[in-house]
Order: sequence, then structure tokens, then C-alpha cells
Amino acid sequence: MLKHSENVPRLLQNNCEFVLRHLNRDPDSDYFGLSNFVYAFGQFTPESIVATAKEVLFAYYCKGTKFYMNSEILKTVLEMVRFFDKRYVHDDGSIDLQSTNIHCPNTTGFCVSDTLSKMAYVVRELSSHTQIEDEVYEQLLSTLRKNNEALKHLGFHTPNHRWAITSALCACYNLLGDEESLEVMNKFLSEGIDCSEEGEWTERSTGCYNLICDRQYLHLYFQTKDRKFLDPVVRNLKLMFSLTESDDSVCTMSSTRIDNGTKIDILYYYYLFYGAAIFSRDSELAWYADYLLTKIEALEKLKMPVVTDRSPLEFWYLMMPDLGEIEESIVTVKPDLHKSVFLSTGMARHYYDNRYNDCLTVLTTWHQDFLKFHFSDNLEVRCRFAAAFFGDEHSIFRPGKLEKNKDGSYVLTSQDRAGYKSTFDTPLRRRQTGGKWTTQKERK
Repeated sequence: MLKHSENVPRLLQNNCEFVLRHLNRDPDSDYFGLSNFVYAFGQFTPESIVATAKEVLFAYYCKGTKFYMNSEILKTVLEMVRFFDKRYVHDDGSIDLQSTNIHCPNTTGFCVSDTLSKMAYVVRELSSHTQIEDEVYEQLLSTLRKNNEALKHLGFHTPNHRWAITSALCACYNLLGDEESLEVMNKFLSEGIDCSEEGEWTERSTGCYNLICDRQYLHLYFQTKDRKFLDPVVRNLKLMFSLTESDDSVCTMSSTRIDNGTKIDILYYYYLFYGAAIFSRDSELAWYADYLLTKIEALEKLKMPVVTDRSPLEFWYLMMPDLGEIEESIVTVKPDLHKSVFLSTGMARHYYDNRYNDCLTVLTTWHQDFLKFHFSDNLEVRCRFAAAFFGDEHSIFRPGKLEKNKDGSYVLTSQDRAGYKSTFDTPLRRRQTGGKWTTQKERK
């Protein structure tokens, strides 16, 4: 396996330099602790502050960066975390998703799982216990204690949020020693893990929410070393071999969420393939992580933007001193990237010309676009049956059943009822007189 971890010091130094160069340091500003780039484009969220602080903190603990053990930058981290706690953490410990949800448990879970807990783990593991390091650690624990109360009592409303909160509760138990956090976490887990044996998460969101589930489960595995949290990620990522098009975009036609029909690059999955390969020692996942790294490096040489998240890799690099040795020990094997698949949820992916990786996608989940052809030259064709002019919206063909025949062909079945809709105004009242229909308007 390629040495992905060698890139981490360079990444952290570049990120930290960018943050410190553009950081808003005005304590009276709503955008304190953010770079000008973040809020200038309307991408501000409260968790962006601690995500930015995390990059600076990691650079402090990363050998090979010029910020290594530079206590001055820790003062900046401390200011940012204190500002975040004072301005955006409610009395009940929750954080707002400012665009829609106040006192949002899900946003709280993401802040804890993806940023605050990782910062606390790193300081606990690597601290030299200088005064400024101890102050940063105590502030992180103080914020986590508040967040922990919200996570235990506010619930969730979508499947992927359950796993963000579960991962966050696991971190609160490990860092704070709160037994109640463990009890609530186990209650969530007792409802079952919603990843099928075929590797599909409930939301089937290949362009968005599957990535969140995989990320949270990798963090759960890192914290517990329990294989039950790693296996669903491995299944989901191996399924992605068959759900990726010839241009490396992800097939999103089966998604039940907002990413349905969108074009998402498989590069978004880079850190997931890498983390799952490192933890499972899986040769095929390692090969694919290497493949994505070569794509990233090619884009960087061309000075083109790389749309992927590598911050989890930074965390593993700091917490796993044997990461380079693990990479060297894994022998990669190229997987079958164009394997036809028939899923029990009602989706078929059939490669009908392996010379060009042309692929046919058939859906049965009540989508109007029930059929898609993807050609190797990146041409995509979607098909639907139009409704009759006088039909209502239910008369559009949306297959409800998919069956595979012994000869490899597929049968789509749609059964529905729809009444006749007139193009004229609906009469207020009707009565039958002498065999003729009349309306209230006509009798006046």
C-alpha cells in the first residue's frame, strides 16, 4: 500500500498557514475564529470554528510542521474554543444548525464526534502538560460536558444522525467517564445497525449520507475496537465498486435523500477507503485507496481543486504512530470494479459491455427515472414513461417490483390506480335529471 500518511505534515502545515493568515481575530465579530474565505461565501456554521481550531491544534502536535510545539498557536486555539462555547453552546448543551434547527442534537453530535472529541483525544494522548495545553484540554472537556447533556436527552430524526450522536456519546463516555452516556449509546445500538448484508444503509444515499454513516462508524471502531462497527463500512465500500460509473462519478439514482440524481465524484470517499483499509487490512480497499490517492496527486500537480476530506487521516496519523508500518504491511489486490449487482432493495446494476464499462441501472423505488444508461464517454441517458395528459400524478410509471429472470434479464412491474381528471372546472354539485347531467351553474 502507498504511504498516504507521508502527506499529513504537509497538509497540516498548509492548512494551518492558511487559517492563521486569514483568521478573523475580532472578538466582537460573529465570524471570530473563521477564515475570511469561509464566511465570505456564506458557508458559516458554528462547528466551522472548532473545525478550524482542530487544524491548528493538529499542526501543533505534528512533527514535520513548522508549528510543532509552538505554544503561541495554542493560545489561538484556546481563544477559538472559548468563543465557540460562549457564543454557540446553549445552556442545555445543544448547538444550533443555524439555517433550520435550533437546539439541534444532530449538529451537536457532529461537532462532538468530528471535531471536539478528536481534539480532546489528541491532547490527552500527546500533551506535555504545559500550562497552555492543560488549559486547552480543560476547556474542551468543559464544552464536552455541556454537549453530553444535550446528546443524552434530545434524540434524533434521521438514521445517519443516530450514528453521529452514538459516536459522540461513545466519545463522551471515554473522555468524561459518564456511565449514562454509555447507557444511551447502547439503547441506540439495541435498535440494530441499519446496513444490509449487501452493504446498503437505510437512506441509500451514495452521494451524501452513506459517507456520514461510514465516517461515524469508523470513529466508533477507532474508539471501541469492536469489529461490529467496522464490518458495515467494509460492506458498504465494497458495494461502491459496483455503484461507481466509468467516469468515477457515483450512481445516486437509488438515493432516498437530496443527493438523488446528482453527480458526485468518488474522491469524496477517499478517507473512508483509506481508514477502512487500515483498520481491516483489506487488500481490495487498500488498492482503491491507492487509486484515489494517485488521482488526488495528479489533480494537485495540475493545480486543480481536490474535492475530498482528509482531516480524519490527520487524526489517525497523530493517534497511530505505527500507521506507516501498517501501510507497508498491506499487499493490495485490484477488485472487480465492474461487477453487476442485484440488490434486494430493488436496484439492478448491469454492465452490458465490459470493453467500455457501459452500465445499465434499473430502479424500482418509485422513481420516475427508473432506467439509466451510462456510457464510457461520460454520456448518461435516463428514461421514463410519460403520464397521459388527463392522468394524475399517480399514473406516471414508477416500478414497484423488480425481478431477475434466469437468463439474466429483468422484469419491472408497476401497478397503480388513477381516476380521470377533467381539463374543465370541477362542477360544484351534480344531479341526474332525465338521463342528463347538469351543473349548478347551468341551472341558474
